[in-house]
Amino acid sequence: MRVSRPRKSLTVGNLSIMHEIKVMELDGGEATGAHAAPAPGPWRPFASIPAWPSFWSRTADASTAEKEREPEWETGDLGAISISHAVLDKILAQMVIIVPCMDESPEIIEGVLSGIPHSCLIIIVSNSSRRPDSADGYRAEVEMLRNFCGSRRQALAVHQKDPGVAAAIQAAGMPELVAADGTIRKGKGEGMILGLILAAALCPERKYVGFVDADNQVPGAVHEYCRTYASGFALYPSSEDQHIMVRLRWASKPKARGDTIVFEPEGRSSHIVNNWLNQVLSPITMAADATAAPSDSDRVVVTGNAGEHAMTMCLALKLMLAGGYAIEPFHFIDLLSRQLPSLLLSSAVPSSASSASPVRILQIRTRNPHIHRPSDDSHISAMWKVGLGTIYYH
Repeated sequence: MRVSRPRKSLTVGNLSIMHEIKVMELDGGEATGAHAAPAPGPWRPFASIPAWPSFWSRTADASTAEKEREPEWETGDLGAISISHAVLDKILAQMVIIVPCMDESPEIIEGVLSGIPHSCLIIIVSNSSRRPDSADGYRAEVEMLRNFCGSRRQALAVHQKDPGVAAAIQAAGMPELVAADGTIRKGKGEGMILGLILAAALCPERKYVGFVDADNQVPGAVHEYCRTYASGFALYPSSEDQHIMVRLRWASKPKARGDTIVFEPEGRSSHIVNNWLNQVLSPITMAADATAAPSDSDRVVVTGNAGEHAMTMCLALKLMLAGGYAIEPFHFIDLLSRQLPSLLLSSAVPSSASSASPVRILQIRTRNPHIHRPSDDSHISAMWKVGLGTIYYH
């Protein structure tokens, strides 16, 4: 795979949020030399906060600020990095892919699984309906998984409402995840946390964990997502880079409007949540007008609602995690709150994750269009509510 070189980043303490990286070529060949991973080279962050007292100051020399925006190298071949098949395959063999699902067609889920690279371990976390007859959704999913895997594929499935799983998690010291009825709380975020717990407990040799939504109807896009995760991790192979998150921005979300298919660059919920996350960051980036939505080329956050994301297990086990649809935007809030005092974010959390070790968030734009089950207005409103609530209340 060939990806554009990270050209800008926002640095807050030891947290770096990279501006958008693009997949330039799905198959980057077996490149070697200066433009092949793992030697991505340095970049110059356009905004950095070395000390808190100067945070609110807007008196920085304009010429200096503009100079910091300039990258240290030119475009062209130097602006891209090729990651070989061997490097990607080595990372994928150490990756767990978690697929949260609820009442999705087993045929659609099977298509998603078919796009996950063979060496990845699959964990299906289901919150589908349970019935005592043949209409049991979870039973159909497990049967599909058995048929898909045969004896040639590693995978496991768990139901979010399994009381035995809830009892084990409560005994392990996570009662917050368990509802009053003795089962795991309902919610997408809760299911993702359950998958993460299983990955950490049962697969300690796997260094990376990624998430893929179960309603994706393009298996080729799923395959690209997984290899893009691996490409992001390949950019930072140093042993010092143990805290990396890769978040994907879809190439487009096709919508049928009359007799025309419109390739929307951003989902309805993502557009709102991304803009408000960038408003939170506007004092840091010294935006000229903090009330105006930044242009697409200047926005720092473009993956606020990224359901497709992956991270090193080392980072995953140190994050605070939110429930429901808040889990994705809360990653930004949590990591920022560990870097800035409570004057900016009211719930600053001192934690061992706030160490000298760098934390990097990579945002990568993929090539395949993202086609999934259409969402009604109530679903979008719910995502707006939790996304904006995550920002406002923290």
